[in-house]
Amino acid sequence: MKSKRHFITIWAMCSFFLWVFIMPPGYSQAAEARSDEEYEQEIGRLEQALKECRDEACKKETLLKKADTHFAYGKLLKEKRQFEAALAQFQKAQEIDRIHRPEDAAFGLRQMADIYTELHRFPDAIKVYKESLGILEKLKGKEDSSVATVLNQLGVLSVLNQLGVLYYNMGDYVQAKPQFEQALAIVKKSLGNDHQYVAATSNNLAGVYDSLGEYGKAKGMYEQALIISETSGEPELLSIVQGNLSYLLAKTNKPGAAIFLGKQAVNTIQTMRSKITGMEKGLQKSFLKTNESYYKHLADLLIDQGRLPEAQQVLAMLKEEEYFDFIRRDATRSGVRSTTATYNEAESPWAERYAEISGKLVAYGREYTALAEKEGKGALTEQETARLEQLDNDLIVAQTRFSKYLSELIEYFDKLSVPGKDPEEIAVRQREIGAKNLPKLMALQETLRELGSGVVLMHYLVTQGKLRIILTTPDIQLARDAVISDKDLNHKIHDFRQELQNRHGDPLPYSKELYKYVLGPVADDLRQAGAKILMLSLDGTLRYLPIAALHDGNAYIAENYKVVIFTEAAKDKIRDKPVPEWQVAGLGLSRAFPEQKLGALPAVPEELEGIVRKDENDRDGVLPGIVRMDQDFDYRAMRRILRRKYPVLHIASHFVFKPANEITSYLVLGDGTHLTLLQMKNELRFNGTDMMTLSACNTAMAGAGTTGREIEGFGVLAQNQGAKAVLATLWPVMDKSTGIFMQNLYRLRHEKNLTKAAALQQAQIMFIRGEIRDSESDGDRKRNRVVKMPGMSRKPDVKASAPDVKASAPYTHPYYWAPFILMGNWL
Repeated sequence: MKSKRHFITIWAMCSFFLWVFIMPPGYSQAAEARSDEEYEQEIGRLEQALKECRDEACKKETLLKKADTHFAYGKLLKEKRQFEAALAQFQKAQEIDRIHRPEDAAFGLRQMADIYTELHRFPDAIKVYKESLGILEKLKGKEDSSVATVLNQLGVLSVLNQLGVLYYNMGDYVQAKPQFEQALAIVKKSLGNDHQYVAATSNNLAGVYDSLGEYGKAKGMYEQALIISETSGEPELLSIVQGNLSYLLAKTNKPGAAIFLGKQAVNTIQTMRSKITGMEKGLQKSFLKTNESYYKHLADLLIDQGRLPEAQQVLAMLKEEEYFDFIRRDATRSGVRSTTATYNEAESPWAERYAEISGKLVAYGREYTALAEKEGKGALTEQETARLEQLDNDLIVAQTRFSKYLSELIEYFDKLSVPGKDPEEIAVRQREIGAKNLPKLMALQETLRELGSGVVLMHYLVTQGKLRIILTTPDIQLARDAVISDKDLNHKIHDFRQELQNRHGDPLPYSKELYKYVLGPVADDLRQAGAKILMLSLDGTLRYLPIAALHDGNAYIAENYKVVIFTEAAKDKIRDKPVPEWQVAGLGLSRAFPEQKLGALPAVPEELEGIVRKDENDRDGVLPGIVRMDQDFDYRAMRRILRRKYPVLHIASHFVFKPANEITSYLVLGDGTHLTLLQMKNELRFNGTDMMTLSACNTAMAGAGTTGREIEGFGVLAQNQGAKAVLATLWPVMDKSTGIFMQNLYRLRHEKNLTKAAALQQAQIMFIRGEIRDSESDGDRKRNRVVKMPGMSRKPDVKASAPDVKASAPYTHPYYWAPFILMGNWL
C-alpha cells in the first residue's frame, strides 16, 4: 500500500501568529474589501499624487501606499484565482518594497511563490522562495529587538519548510532533506525543543527519511513529533503525526500498531470537528481534504486484517464527515461528530494507558506554557517559579514514559499480529481479533434478515491501487478487491457517463468494462447469497456511476437487481413500513426565467397531471393528491403542504447545486424564488414523507471541484429532516421522458403494491425492453444543463457503433432510465 504522508507548512499551521506579527502593517490596512475597479482607481490616484509630490518624504509615503494597494489588489485577484493578474500586482509591489521595505518584499515573494505552487510551477516557486530567503538572511543582525530576531527566524523557518515541501512534491528528497534539517535547527534554537513548530518540522523531516528508505530515523522523528504534539495540546497537529506514524508502521509490516495509531488519528479528528465551524473557509477545506485519507488508510488496514466490522464503522464515520462537510459543519447538530473508532479487547488497555499518559502531557504542557509566558514578562512569584521548575522535571518524566510506552505498544502488537509462520494461522488470529468487535455486525445482519430474503449491503472503498468491497449478507461478511487505480477508475466512470449522455451512442463496451471492477469481484458471492436487493454505500466518484446501467454481458444490473443507495442517515428508518395508501403533493415549474438562464419546462404540467389524481373523475392521475404549479408553488405553499404531511412529495423543477455551499445551492420554486439548502435545513421538516422525488436537473450532482460526496449530500440532508427516502437524478433528465418514467413508477407501486425499489426497477425494465412507446422523444427538453464530472477531459478510447434506436421504442437507451437513484428506505 502506497503511503500518503501529510506535510505541515509552518505558515499555514500558525497563520494567525505569523500574519499578525510578520505581515507588514500597511498590507493589513490595505486589505479591506474593494472591487477591481476601486483598486484601479486608487492606483491611478496614487500615481497622479506621486507626480505632484515636491519632496522625497512625500514620494516615499505615496510609493509605500501604492505598494500596499498593489499588494492588496494582488491578494484579491489571488483569491479569485486570477493568478497571472495577481502576479502582475505583486510584482509591482515588489519593485517598490525591494528598495524601501525589504522585509515586506520577502513577505510578498512568498505570496507569489504560493501562486506558482498552485499552478504547479515548482521551479518558479523555489526560485522565488530562495529570493525571499536571501532577503531574510541579509536582515540577520539588523533587528533592533529580540522579538524582531525571533520573527525574522520564523520567517526563515516558514520559507525553509515551504522549500522542503516543494522539493518533496517534485520527488527530490535529497534536496528536501537539508531544508527541513536547517529549519529544525532554527526552530529549536529560537523556541526550544518542545515547541509545536519543532513537532511540525520533525514530522516533515520524518517524511523525507521515510521516502529515502531510512525507516529507523523516520520512526524516531515521528515519535519525537508525537510526544511534542501531545504536550502542545494542538489536535490538528497531533492527528497528522498520529496518521503519518500509522502509515510508516503499516509500511514496515507492523499492522497491529498501525491500526491502533490509525484509530488514534481518526478519533482525534472526530473530537475536533465541532471546533472548526469558526475556521476560515479555505483552512476548513484544507483540513477536510487532509484528513479524509486517514479514514481510508485505517479502513484499508482493517480490511487487510479481516476486521471487516471495524472497517465498516470507520467508513460510516467517513460518511458522517462527508455530510458534515456538505452542510458546512453545522455545530447545532450535536450528534454529527460523536462517533469514534472503538477499540477491541486487545487494544482497550493500551488505549486507556495512552489516554492517561497523554492527558498528563497535555495538562503539564498547558500549565508550563502559561507560566513560561508569565516568566517572560517578569511577573512570576517565588511559588510560581518553583512550580515551573517542577513542571520542567515532570514533563521530562512524562515524555520519557510516553516514549517507553510507544516502544512497548509496537512490540506488543507486532507479536500479536504474527502468532506463527503459517498463513492460515495468521488469518485465523486476525479474524479472532476482528471478532472482538462483532456486536454491531450482528445487529446489522439482523436488520438485513428483517428486511427480507435477498437483501445485502455492500460498502465500497476507493484506494490508490484497489477498489475494495465489503459484502454483508444476513449470514456472512467478506471482502473482495478489484485491482484498479483510483485515477483509472475515475477516467472509466467519466468515459461511461459521457457515452451515456449521447443518446445515439453505444455505452455497452464501457458498461461491461466497469462491471468487471465494480460488481464482478462479488458476482459469485451475490449469486450464492440469492441477492435480489443491493444496498450500496458508495465512495468517491463511484457515486457518479449509475450502477443500474452496468452490464454483465447478458443483462443490465437493473434487470437482475433492485439497486438502492444506503446512507448512514437512513439506517434508523430503513425498516419503517410505508403508509399503505399514498397521497401526493405535486409541485412544479413550467415557465422560463431568462434572467436566471433557466428555460421553460413545458412537459411538467403533463407530468404532474399523469401522477396526481385530483378527484374521482380524474382518469389520468395515479395517486390522489394536489398540484401546485408556477405562481401557486411558492415558499408559503411549500410550508403548508409539509404541515399536511403528504406521504409523497414530487417536485418537478430546476435545482442548482454548488458543493459545500448551502446558500448558493437552491431549488427554484414556481414563482422564480429560491429555496436554499440553508432554508431547508433550518426551516423545513419532511416528517411523514415516505418519498421525496426531485424530478429536476442534476438533483444529486454538483459541479467542478467535487469528488462525489454531494451525490448523497442532499439525500442525507432531506433524510435528517424527516424524509424516509429520496429519489434523485445523476444527470440532466429529459422533460417528457421523465414524466413518463415517473408516472409508470407510481402506477407500478400503486397497482401492484410494490416496494419503492421494486417499482423503480420495473419502470427501468419497461424502458429497457421498449415497452414505453412515444415517437416524440427527440423533442424532449432538458432541465437545466449538462454538468460533466469534475476534472475529466479524456476522450473515450473504446470505439462503439451506435445502436439502431427505433422511433416506436425510443427510451431503451440508458440515457433515459439510468440516472434515477433511490436513497434511503426502499420499502
